[in-house]
Amino acid sequence: MWKRKVESNLIGSIIDFRRLIKELQESKLTGFVKIEDWRYTDYLIFYSGVPLKVIRKNGNNKEFIDFSNYKPSEDTKISVYESSPLLTAHLGKILSLPRYQTLIFSGYGDEVFFSQLEIVDFKKFEEFLKKTNFIGYFTLYTPVRILGNFFCLYGDIVGVNCGELWDEPAFEELKGYGDEKFLSAYHIPPEEVQMFLSMKGGPKEGKNKTGFNVSEEGLFQLIHEGLVIKTIKISDEDISEVDISRQIEGSFYRIDFREDFSPIKLNLELLRDGSKGDYVKTSLLNKVKDIFVDCMGPIGGLLFKRILGEYTSRPDKMSKRSFKAFLKRLEEEIPEENLRKEFRKKLEEVIDETRS
Repeated sequence: MWKRKVESNLIGSIIDFRRLIKELQESKLTGFVKIEDWRYTDYLIFYSGVPLKVIRKNGNNKEFIDFSNYKPSEDTKISVYESSPLLTAHLGKILSLPRYQTLIFSGYGDEVFFSQLEIVDFKKFEEFLKKTNFIGYFTLYTPVRILGNFFCLYGDIVGVNCGELWDEPAFEELKGYGDEKFLSAYHIPPEEVQMFLSMKGGPKEGKNKTGFNVSEEGLFQLIHEGLVIKTIKISDEDISEVDISRQIEGSFYRIDFREDFSPIKLNLELLRDGSKGDYVKTSLLNKVKDIFVDCMGPIGGLLFKRILGEYTSRPDKMSKRSFKAFLKRLEEEIPEENLRKEFRKKLEEVIDETRS
């Protein structure tokens, strides 16, 4: 993942932060501003000059901060980087293997292709996979989030992962995002593709000879029949292979290893649909927020903002397909069935009002 330092050793107590932001907007920065405080590190994500969100890292925890009211403290060191959109998406990764599964590893391997999704000719792309007998994966992402991985063996797509979802349900979920999207393809060995695909059904914590060994320091080991076949280091700003052949101390997640996977027929053109068509009005989003907060209480506002960030970095440009998936995700967060019913009922009322 590519990055280049543009500015460094800026001191929060000296610079005019708003003027810095204006200059980065005018220069159309794609990358991030790194703001280091003794308590935490903030990453302000930019795409083509637009500030999208702030990711705050505090120890092993990450949270999203509202940029509109954001101002760094005076006791900070500030650096500015140009970078690839995949790196800015990588910054927001949460390293929970059971929940995010293969998405943690997006960006690992030898990159062979990168493009904005909008200009990909999918017929030619699939011909490229066949012609090169491609083994590896391609990842779909926005500048702020890794969306999904498509795994290939010998030119065929054999698996799709979107966190805890796999294959057809995962593909349906991936059609729901309306942000600017990108595609990057990576070559990795076939046995590693098989390891990742064997996460289907979910990696389960517990000792075994085959699975993933995970340390608190961000080391992930792929282990097959007791042998370490790869150790991957995942840091805040990078993902790379490291030379560690012994098993490390950590949590072990076992998998049921498989070698044979059948091709999956997908219409990749549908991945573009989420970015087309009418956008949902921000007034409707605000009404949905009010309903959600009524059901969830004071924490609802923060939870709404976090989940919204999972589906779009531009609330004023949320597609209707994204909106449908977003509402489903909100409903899943409501713990009580009677409150979920109330949420659905009120949603139907405000959506009907919008249509009339």
